[in-house]
Amino acid sequence: MIFWPAIFVCLMLAPQQERPDTTVRSLQAAPFSSVEIEDAFWSPRIETTLRVTVGHCLDQCEKTGRIANFDVAAGKIEEGRFRGRLYDDSDLYKVIEGAAYALRHRRDVVLERRVESIILRIAAAQQEDGYLDTYYTTAGTGKRWTNLRGGHELYCAGHLFEAGIAWFQATGKRELLDVACRLADHIDGVFGPRKRQDPPGHQEIELALLKLAQATKEPRYERLARFFLAARGRFKGRKGGGYGSYAQDHLPVREQRKAVGHAVRALYQACALTDLARIDSDGELRSTLTALWDDVHLGKIYITGGVGSVPGIEGFGPPFVLPNDTAYTETCAAIALSLWNQRMLLLTRDAGYADDLERSLYNGMLSGISREGDRFFYDNPLASRGAHERSAWFSCACCPSNIVRFLPSLGGRIWSHDVDEIRVSQYIGSRTSIPLAAGKVRVEMKSQLPWKGRVLIEVRPEKPQRFTLLLREPAWCRGGARLLLNGKHQTVMVRDGWLRIDRRFDPGDRVALELPMEIRRVEDDPRVLANDGRVALCRGPVVYCLEGVDHDGHSRNLVLPPDAKLRAVSHPELLGGIVTIEGPALARSEDGNPREVQLRAIPYHLWNHRGAGELVTWIPTHKALAERPGQGIVHRMADRELEASHCYAGDSVAALMDGRLPQSSSDPSLPRMTFWPLKGAVGQLYCRFDKPRSLARSSVYWFDDGPKGGCRVPASWRLLYRDGESWTPVRLENGISYGVGKDRLQNLRFAPVQAREWMLEVTMQRGFSTGLLEWQLEDR
Repeated sequence: MIFWPAIFVCLMLAPQQERPDTTVRSLQAAPFSSVEIEDAFWSPRIETTLRVTVGHCLDQCEKTGRIANFDVAAGKIEEGRFRGRLYDDSDLYKVIEGAAYALRHRRDVVLERRVESIILRIAAAQQEDGYLDTYYTTAGTGKRWTNLRGGHELYCAGHLFEAGIAWFQATGKRELLDVACRLADHIDGVFGPRKRQDPPGHQEIELALLKLAQATKEPRYERLARFFLAARGRFKGRKGGGYGSYAQDHLPVREQRKAVGHAVRALYQACALTDLARIDSDGELRSTLTALWDDVHLGKIYITGGVGSVPGIEGFGPPFVLPNDTAYTETCAAIALSLWNQRMLLLTRDAGYADDLERSLYNGMLSGISREGDRFFYDNPLASRGAHERSAWFSCACCPSNIVRFLPSLGGRIWSHDVDEIRVSQYIGSRTSIPLAAGKVRVEMKSQLPWKGRVLIEVRPEKPQRFTLLLREPAWCRGGARLLLNGKHQTVMVRDGWLRIDRRFDPGDRVALELPMEIRRVEDDPRVLANDGRVALCRGPVVYCLEGVDHDGHSRNLVLPPDAKLRAVSHPELLGGIVTIEGPALARSEDGNPREVQLRAIPYHLWNHRGAGELVTWIPTHKALAERPGQGIVHRMADRELEASHCYAGDSVAALMDGRLPQSSSDPSLPRMTFWPLKGAVGQLYCRFDKPRSLARSSVYWFDDGPKGGCRVPASWRLLYRDGESWTPVRLENGISYGVGKDRLQNLRFAPVQAREWMLEVTMQRGFSTGLLEWQLEDR
């Protein structure tokens, strides 16, 4: 009997030879293992990763039981118990992958032996049928493949596959790769046509299976990757239905042209689909991926290259809703976007993907790890009141273990080529050998980015030969690049963001590129209300920010007038040697009046290296948007100012009047304002209109994350207005009371009052905090 949904699913992502190829031929990346990086900016970062971060992450895996869990699963620890979270295996696999990349940079006998001993413990935990997952072999015994939505078995398997490939390529030793293949064979026996129809809840295995197929030349693994991708959004034959838009299971993948749900899941899926588009020369799939990329970049990405604005789902929110204090922008999401951008660059040859990759590299990704290499950000907000700091580790440690594998592999994102062309995508000092049809070409690049815009490339073909050298003209200086060949200025063709030199190159030819490094004041799209009346400062590929430590402890009170003259200043002694942006500015004092100060902006990726403190990335251009020191937490709107006596660092005052109603009081997809961690206290919320208004109605929508969370509807509340120097409660209409219900607006009607300032006074339940999802003030 033919089970038709399975057959249909398999055909959906099979190679489509009959579809016309509307793509250009894909590029090949120079593998990181063939690229030697020697760069004043990146080499110290990579060296720190090799010398500090890999060992630190292995130590943390030891301390937290992630490695011992394999001993428990192997039965080597009597009465041993699983420790941690059910997806912790993946962290160890990612660290091993990072260690493999580190060994490609330089041999380290001690590290190699340490990892080899861990691999033996991993192999011992593998079951006779090839299954391997420490949680489901210990604490979750008997529950294999019963929770594909949230169990992460396939996600962990994907990271094992990547680690096994990396370790084999680094050392030539197959032990971990063999473990990976046995697990892949087991999974292939469980899932597929006429078998289990369910895709993984967290994508990753798809791109890993494609890598495994390439490394082992085993076509079954590619077929399994296609099956998992095609199963999304198709529910017949599946147990328990779909996973919804959070896990990109709401539509078939070929129909997904909007970025929704969990950001890392969505971007890992996009990586796998891009790999398939390259394998199949699939123009239709390429079109879908281009639309998806465009959607991410139309109101769902921050200036730092961070994505995933909503903390509750670690994912994409509506377009143009990009709050700064609560920006989640997980480090893993910046890495996932970088991986996707590299794939899209190779697929399309479009320099815009390299521009976007560069933005993440120098900003949203790099902020995720300290200069010392042993502290990390999970989320990367663009504003802070001082409560946000890097941590040595996390109970959910996906970000440290992800960045430890990403940085050592950076060399694979610099150079690419076709049979008769070489492209330079990232200006990172390095050398490699590129195989062209007419012979190998040795290339060496010296770069002074990101502080100076000088790049020198020396070309050494085995013999004189004709090919095209394409240099990306960065978007931040489009039209301003100056190119010299052997010391002589050249006028060259610029197409699709590439400077093209098509000629016969001789050994020793030198190409110099001079990129203007002007200070740029960037204004956001006016639809991003959080940044209305604000500017961000950029120079070269670097986004800048203001820290309180440089401004008497405060940065949220600073104002950058539009006519302030700014300059770039080199500081060899500051934060390892940086260029700052400095100039005159204003600072609001406690009385609200401005005073003249000197502003110093530092690279965003370096904030929080001098202790906890205030952070601002989008800087007010007029006084009304700047806070007063000692003031409550303030959000400025077009015609009013909102203030909270207290607001949790992960929440947002802007959520109070963003006009977005939740589906319930516990809706995690929307920003919220809470008084957490205050409990049993009285909190105040203020709304100050620019001009007095006559109001007669108000509504609130309470946040309540019970029974597990710490916020509940309030014990009581009241609405007051300022009458001269005092606050006066409104006079409610007959039959109206202050509602404390859940899952709907609590509507209030009162005798009309004309006033400029209004206050919600909220009394919390004993032992609990209180929060709001929406507050409305309306006229008659």
